[in-house]
Amino acid sequence: MLFWRVKLGLIALLVGGTLIAQDVHFSQYVSLPVYVNPALTGFHGGKFRINAVYRDQWRAIPAPFMTAALTADAPIPIKALRNDRVGAGMFLYHDRAGAPGLGFVTTDIRLQGSFMKMLSYSQYLSAGVSFSYASRKLEYDKATTDAQWTGWAFDPDRPIGEAFDPVTGFVDFGVGVAWFGIPNDKLQFLVGGSAFHPLRPNISVSDVYQDRLNIRFGIHGQVQYSLSPKFAIIPGLWAWMQGPHIEGITGLLFKLNLSKRGRRSYYGGGDVHAISFGGMFRVNDAVIPMVRYEYEGFTIMASYDLTISQLSKANRGFGGFEVGLGYIMLEKRSRSRFKTPRF
Repeated sequence: MLFWRVKLGLIALLVGGTLIAQDVHFSQYVSLPVYVNPALTGFHGGKFRINAVYRDQWRAIPAPFMTAALTADAPIPIKALRNDRVGAGMFLYHDRAGAPGLGFVTTDIRLQGSFMKMLSYSQYLSAGVSFSYASRKLEYDKATTDAQWTGWAFDPDRPIGEAFDPVTGFVDFGVGVAWFGIPNDKLQFLVGGSAFHPLRPNISVSDVYQDRLNIRFGIHGQVQYSLSPKFAIIPGLWAWMQGPHIEGITGLLFKLNLSKRGRRSYYGGGDVHAISFGGMFRVNDAVIPMVRYEYEGFTIMASYDLTISQLSKANRGFGGFEVGLGYIMLEKRSRSRFKTPRF
């Protein structure tokens, strides 16, 4: 009986404690700009954009994580805003923390909007907001408690004797700002910041205890610098702080332009054709090699987390596989002066 108590306690600590009190994280933040910052909603030069990311993490340990995310966003044409832009979109993710039958399942849907103001022909300022509803479910089919002990065995048909509602939901919102530009045909940049969960919603399934989600603050930045018409470097940085938890991820991609037209600084039609390779480093956690291929409006990206933290002893260094797919419906000819960087 002590064995079962210890086993359940360890899993509860892993799944229901410090890890589950945070938002989901990814390695390919470059594939999910709408998730990073609501101010980046509609941040592209096409008619419509859709991105999807699937992440499978820590399969080598008993409590793995699986996350799937989908985003869709578009600029909204408003004739009165000749040089400015309004964007609208949505973000949806489904996350499973722990093994089936013993873990948490979270589904979150967000509606987002942004307003991008042209400061000059080469610089822009954007602000955005997101409104969300999240559902969180505790799966405990494979859990056992003292109340199910008959004296010689566990009876799964007996009540578990715990006071909680296995399903809870909450509403929330987030805000963000971003500054970006294309000073010349060699350089483009993006910097921004965001904040989520200012209401600190209660995410606990317990009828007795509360577990309020900490505010998540984030900063991010990317630069693309063309060394030649065919070759560019893309450094990036994303940092999050949520309560006592801090996540920092930085890295560099090398981009080889396969297009016949040479440099392309923005979406707006044309034969976009490129391959990028490089990697990211999540501080005190993982080294992340990645590769990306772009053709016209289509993008595919793959990465793998190689764990370097103390967790590598348990998962043998095998962290998480992540794949991203994207599509932008390009405009053949754009009359707008609004030019959006691409990274």
